[in-house]
Amino acid sequence: MKTTTAVAALAALAQESRLRVFRALVQAAPDGLPAGKVSAKVGIVPATLSLPAINGLIGYLTENCCGGGECEATPRAAAARAR
Repeated sequence: MKTTTAVAALAALAQESRLRVFRALVQAAPDGLPAGKVSAKVGIVPATLSLPAINGLIGYLTENCCGGGECEATPRAAAARAR
């Protein structure tokens, strides 16, 4: 993800319902939540939820955490564990 894309995504999170969705997904990591469960948890209509961009943003924000090594919090690490 490019820095400009990450900045735009972070700006999009500066909205109450989007921030609630983001926090719900972070709390559910690494397993995640289907859109219907996210909707029920945060009180938003499922049709308004777009989840793939959130994984990209989380990956961008955490790609250099844990001293640059693989971190349990990243979507890549969750995918590797699922294999």
